[in-house]
Amino acid sequence: MVTRRDLLGFFLRPDAEVVLRIRDGILGEILRVQADAVQVHVLDGVVVLTGRLPQQSLIRIALALTSRTEGVVAVVNRISVETDGTHSPKRPGTAS
Repeated sequence: MVTRRDLLGFFLRPDAEVVLRIRDGILGEILRVQADAVQVHVLDGVVVLTGRLPQQSLIRIALALTSRTEGVVAVVNRISVETDGTHSPKRPGTAS
C-alpha cells in the first residue's frame, strides 16, 4: 500500500518544523503579531490556525503565506477579528 507520505515525502516537512516556520517566520517576523495571538497546530501537513487578529487583512495574509509554506498540504482557518464592542459596522443606506 502506498501512503500519502510515500507519494509526497519529498515535499513534506516534519510538523514541528512547519509550526516553527509559521509561528516564528510568518506570524512573528512578517506580520509581527503577538506570540499568543494565533496558535498554530500541524498534523501531517494540515495546519490549523486559531486565535484573533486585529484586522481581516492580516488574516488573509496569514492564510495565504501559510498555504504557500513548504510542507503544508491544507490550512484550516479558525482566526477571528478582534473587536472591543465599541464600534459597530456601518450598514448600507444609513447616515453617518
